[in-house]
Amino acid sequence: MGVSKKTAGKGTARPAGDTEFEYATEQAAKGYEEVASMTREGLEHVGAIAKNSYEGVADYNKELANALQASSSALTRSVEDTTAALTEYAKDSVEETLSMTNRLFSAKTFQDVLSVQTDWARASFERFAAESAKMQERSVQAASAAAAPFNSGATAAFEKFGKPFAR
Repeated sequence: MGVSKKTAGKGTARPAGDTEFEYATEQAAKGYEEVASMTREGLEHVGAIAKNSYEGVADYNKELANALQASSSALTRSVEDTTAALTEYAKDSVEETLSMTNRLFSAKTFQDVLSVQTDWARASFERFAAESAKMQERSVQAASAAAAPFNSGATAAFEKFGKPFAR
């Protein structure tokens, strides 16, 4: 291998004495090695991402199951509290209705009947409005408590799975 010659206008030097075929074969082999090396590096990177993603998905699924359990527990407590409150409201309403009925039977004039009934209707409406506001507040609290375990998980999931393909 002596003096270099220029190949057909390409501007690349090849050793003297090599045939065009030998030179092309050598260059093809070098190109193949470069492509193979880049492919290996890419596959290693994708493999690492896949491994991390699998482990991340497994961890995320555990976190999701825990969040679901916490959310279900919070929702169950809220339903129990709401049921107890509704039961108490129904009990109080029945007692008020029985009291109003007794007052109606003891009324002596039509004016007394109207007064008892008007007072009862006003008190019942006020109690209903107050209880409705409480129920609305309970519903908001129940929804917040049920969603709370998922809020932090959504942010963590984005951090885990949103960035792995960036080099």
